[in-house]
Amino acid sequence: MPNHANPGFFTIFRTGDNDRIFKEMTEGRLRQGWGKDGLNLISENGGPVDKYEWEEIYLEVSGEDPSPQRFAILRRMLELGEGDIVVAPKMPGWNEFTIAQASCGSIQLEIYS
Repeated sequence: MPNHANPGFFTIFRTGDNDRIFKEMTEGRLRQGWGKDGLNLISENGGPVDKYEWEEIYLEVSGEDPSPQRFAILRRMLELGEGDIVVAPKMPGWNEFTIAQASCGSIQLEIYS
């Protein structure tokens, strides 16, 4: 759990494809890119991608206009640090939720569901 002297960050991530994502979480992986292929928020040089470039790619990949807040919602994943808490509603099942805590390195998770 978070260090009480520094309570950390708390966020909720709602997802589709919960079976695949829950499997990733239980195997210790949290990464930006759970969504459609090609929608990474990290550029090839390691920095964040530009919001407007990402929205153009989103339209091309999905065939849909992204909601105005989609980029900001997903970008939160890049801001996670050790001890931060992630809640995933409806995971692993419809009437369940998962609480996970980020750890150092590749932002791996400990699952409390």
